[in-house]
Amino acid sequence: MENRQIIETITKAFNDNDNETILKYMADDVEWHMLGDDVISGKENIGHFFSKNPEIKVITCTQDHFLIDGDQASVSGEVKCQNRDGKVFDMYYCDIYELLNGKVKKMITYGVKKPTGAQD
Repeated sequence: MENRQIIETITKAFNDNDNETILKYMADDVEWHMLGDDVISGKENIGHFFSKNPEIKVITCTQDHFLIDGDQASVSGEVKCQNRDGKVFDMYYCDIYELLNGKVKKMITYGVKKPTGAQD
């Protein structure tokens, strides 16, 4: 599978809250950097994060920019999420991926809360 297809599949899986598919395309030693919040190291630990936080969900998401350059990719847009407390909020996001041999080796997530009433 080409890197573009892998990132498209992962992006759709995040939008569908399909954690099994997300994990399928992650390397065992993947690192997920959620800037300003946490770093989760290892596929198994990311799986634990998903299973311990089932209330965290994507409600709607856009992919306004989708860029692939060799083994690096980025996807950005707007997302409406539900957090651990069940509160719904809107954010701008950018996910940057580094791939190796068809698996995500590193993922960096930037998320900025959208101000109330903000329109693009």
